[in-house]
Amino acid sequence: MDDYLFDGMESPNPKPMRREKMGSVVGAADAPTIYTCGYQGRTIVEIKELIREYHIDDWIDIRSKPYSRDHQFSQRFFKPAIETCCKYHGVVSLGGLPGTWTQEGRAKSCKKVIANAKAGKVIMIMCMERNVNSCHRKDLAKIFVDGGCKVVNL
Repeated sequence: MDDYLFDGMESPNPKPMRREKMGSVVGAADAPTIYTCGYQGRTIVEIKELIREYHIDDWIDIRSKPYSRDHQFSQRFFKPAIETCCKYHGVVSLGGLPGTWTQEGRAKSCKKVIANAKAGKVIMIMCMERNVNSCHRKDLAKIFVDGGCKVVNL
């Protein structure tokens, strides 16, 4: 699993982006990109800036329980705010809490994400934890890379 820890590498990306904001990358440079981020320490305004900057088509909220002590990130408020910029999808089957997903459901959801990325959709996977190495997004990154995608953590 350590092979899939994000190590801070940078690679070219066809979408315009500010180099200083580019995060860690895993996967082949020419593969379709799936972005990930954690909202911890960010505001809705910053999240919307990421959506515009990286031309996100589909925002996938992978929290097992999509609510937050910071109410702006509770699904009730977060979903309508995000939908002013892109499509929002809550996908609990990609969540990290045991008992909230099955292997079959997770595999099916990952295949759909990979297929959409390969079809040209720009996808952002979001959870709470900002540090990807402390989040289950790093486990999903392995699946996405094995499926032929590149994963960039912002």
